Amino acid sequence: STLVERLWLQTIRFHASREKTELFLSDLTKWPPDKRAAVRDLEIYVHPDSTVLIYAAIADLPSLRSLCLRLVGYSLQDYKGRPLGTADSRGGLQRVFEHCVNLRRLQVTSQSLPLESCRLPAKISDVTLDAATLGESTAANLQQAGITRLELHFHREVAATAFADLPWSSLRRLVLVFHDNDMEGVTGCIQNLALQVRVFFRTRSCCFPLLTSLADAES
Repeated sequence: STLVERLWLQTIRFHASREKTELFLSDLTKWPPDKRAAVRDLEIYVHPDSTVLIYAAIADLPSLRSLCLRLVGYSLQDYKGRPLGTADSRGGLQRVFEHCVNLRRLQVTSQSLPLESCRLPAKISDVTLDAATLGESTAANLQQAGITRLELHFHREVAATAFADLPWSSLRRLVLVFHDNDMEGVTGCIQNLALQVRVFFRTRSCCFPLLTSLADAES
């Protein structure tokens, strides 16, 4: 029935090759408006040579609230190459943000899309990123969006990861996921964050529970 179909379409996780992914997305663009509007959560693979079709199809889901883009190689394993910074990926991602105005949660795994040049939608509050992609521009983007939950994944040597100041003024929950057993590097990362917290406290009069916890974590 129509009701069952809408419930079934609320969450879509599509993990497949580039060819199958683009075929699925091509079909998705032909769905009637009420069927596209039923999709709330989408998790899909992005390939290094994916065309702009993937972004056009996602942007055509007006009720989308949660989006997970996982960048993979031909073996469908996490892609570890350079981030995608082409004009197609920048323009496509910006189109998604402009059209999916109800988007609240964004997960971008591995080194992936150019968030530094795509302004996040106003309602978004929950973001997952590769820590290595968190430069000054991306951090400023998170700050203007008022992110309240941030999850950072460390895929390479932690000690070699340098990231910009986190959006402490809005942040309520921070999750760190280390894909390496370099405890010295992990400790250095926590100390780096604690230093950011101390600097934030010096310039703000308000105290947040998360910041207090991180400051204590240094010891």
